[in-house]
Amino acid sequence: MQNKDEILAKLKDKPAENVNIRNFIINYGVDSSAFVNDSLFIRGTSDKQWVYFSCFNESDFRVLENMLTPDDMYFAVIEDWQLKILLEKRKLIWKLTTLRLIFPDKEPEEKISPEYVCRPLSTIDAGYIYDNSRYKKYTSLSYIKQRIKSGPSIGLFQKNALLGWILTYDDGAMGFLHVLDDYRRKGLGTQITVAMIKHLKSKGEIPFVHIEEDNINSLRLAWKLGFEKDRTIHWIKSEVKTEVKPELKTELKGDK
Repeated sequence: MQNKDEILAKLKDKPAENVNIRNFIINYGVDSSAFVNDSLFIRGTSDKQWVYFSCFNESDFRVLENMLTPDDMYFAVIEDWQLKILLEKRKLIWKLTTLRLIFPDKEPEEKISPEYVCRPLSTIDAGYIYDNSRYKKYTSLSYIKQRIKSGPSIGLFQKNALLGWILTYDDGAMGFLHVLDDYRRKGLGTQITVAMIKHLKSKGEIPFVHIEEDNINSLRLAWKLGFEKDRTIHWIKSEVKTEVKPELKTELKGDK
């Protein structure tokens, strides 16, 4: 296993392609890793222990896949062709599929209205954010608190009232964008997103998002702001398939 800095050095040649794994390593480090040629995977722990790959050809991926263990259950940022290979030996428990969209190297054109204030969130806000989340199946209150403490987050306030927010996930993707129902269709989602884009660019980071294909409103916002589609990716929970032994199959058949 190579150390964190050596792995990050390997990922520099493809900054956009490796943006998720790079940010995850910076935020959470590496539990373990495996390499073949210029390809690799890492295990790292945020809310769960995740496996991330940096691999762009099938032959290397199959070698890396053979290095996995039954304890490897959670996989992040998996492309369609990688998913197909993983599921040859694994049973899918759940899958979250999104489009990855990346903001180009330019400044956003939209301005933030002086009527509102955008400022960092506090962990005190975490419970309110979780209660209004559409993704409770994939997140937790403790994870939201962790992300507010560990990554950039922005709340949009009118006086002291929190009307909307945006955070970053453990891999640096912008997410959790939400505006309270009574304040939608006022352009507040645009203002929060622009504030986060500006913040990330000021730090030299690549602003990017993951959006489900049926989330039409979020996609419209991303297109309007100038995000560009990169690829379709998946987060999955899986388990290794278990084969029933021939003698057990016979016993089961005889018991019917």
